[in-house]
Amino acid sequence: MRILERFSSDAGIQTLDGGAGTTMNEDDLVPVFIPSLGVLLLHLEKKKGAPLNRDEVLEIRDNAVVMMLPRNMARELAEKRGYEDVDPGNCWAAFQELKRRMEETASE
Repeated sequence: MRILERFSSDAGIQTLDGGAGTTMNEDDLVPVFIPSLGVLLLHLEKKKGAPLNRDEVLEIRDNAVVMMLPRNMARELAEKRGYEDVDPGNCWAAFQELKRRMEETASE
């Protein structure tokens, strides 16, 4: 399994270790952001002091650290975290939905 990678929607998964080591069938692997993409986006939006725009969200996603994990391990991690991360393939819309859900929870 490749350990450190970056997610890029245009270039696919880019290995930072030069491709060394054993790889699994890529259909069995899913990107897991470290820290989670949702947490990272919320943190950077708070740090900015204003809403992130679409281009900023996509740039953050494309430069975030990703581990490729077997699908079952990624599911276990999400269960331990208590939430599903933002979908990197639909990052902008998923981030907007995350913020909407958080606002609803805060107002309850």
